[in-house]
Amino acid sequence: MAQSHVDVKTTLTTTGVTAGTTKELFGWTMGGGSEFAIMNRVSAKLEYLYYEYGSEHYTVDGNTDVYAKNRGNIFRAGVSYKLY
Repeated sequence: MAQSHVDVKTTLTTTGVTAGTTKELFGWTMGGGSEFAIMNRVSAKLEYLYYEYGSEHYTVDGNTDVYAKNRGNIFRAGVSYKLY
């Protein structure tokens, strides 16, 4: 299970007025990763996550409809050092 706080904002190009709305979304995430020893105290890791919160309808400023698919990919890389 995953949770996300989404802020949707639109700006009208003719007037420059910005309006928005917020929602709490619930969905799912899946991924994997690996960590490899480089030296005795140093390791490197790679991770991948895919998340999806479904499709949502937003009404911004009372009359602007926005449809969005809330999904994405996250790639992470890191290096760890053991102090002991």
